[in-house]
Amino acid sequence: MNGKNTISSSKESQGISVTGKGNTLVITGSTTVSGNAKNGICVNPGGILKLTGTATVTGNKAHGITLETATAIIKNATVKNNKLSGIMISKKSKVSELSNNTVTGNKQFGIALLNSTVKKVKKNKLSNPSASSEIMVSKCKTNAKNLSRISAKKVRSSSRKVTGKAQRKTSIIITGGKKTYKGKVSANGKYSVRIAKQKKGTRLRIAARDKNKNEAFTIIKVK
Repeated sequence: MNGKNTISSSKESQGISVTGKGNTLVITGSTTVSGNAKNGICVNPGGILKLTGTATVTGNKAHGITLETATAIIKNATVKNNKLSGIMISKKSKVSELSNNTVTGNKQFGIALLNSTVKKVKKNKLSNPSASSEIMVSKCKTNAKNLSRISAKKVRSSSRKVTGKAQRKTSIIITGGKKTYKGKVSANGKYSVRIAKQKKGTRLRIAARDKNKNEAFTIIKVK
């Protein structure tokens, strides 16, 4: 698929399903897959997914994108507000790159990597506050590590620091207004970063970044 495509509101099946050895789905354009009764994009045994366009996979009743014993590259997608995981890769799938995706508002996991080989997991941005974790890794050959959700305590206009919890030993990056503040998460999973006083209503983006530049982030308003 190239150009602009919309696939939505299938009440009985997947939005897009690929099955069979060598059968390939290529998405290079601006494609939206939304509101389906099951998964948004489902790649079954033998299938191949090449997603490098600015696809949006949203509001599906199961996973946004799911692979089972499949092959894929997944880049530049927005995967949001799906009832299960944003991206689920399992059953000895092989993924050559999983990068630059924005994964938000999913309920089970942001990205789940199970019993597969997944390379170049990098520069993904995740904010899934209802999920168990942002990136979950189990029995995988991958450069990725588990990445937990990030939390932050209330920040008031009189506050001089931001505190909360995030994945251990990640870097904290806080942006608000025109300034950036940095810190580290300790071995006990807590962080405390000094900031300048902020105006009431200022939006602060707080991110925990791992060594592969994957980020778990949250956005809060100064009280």
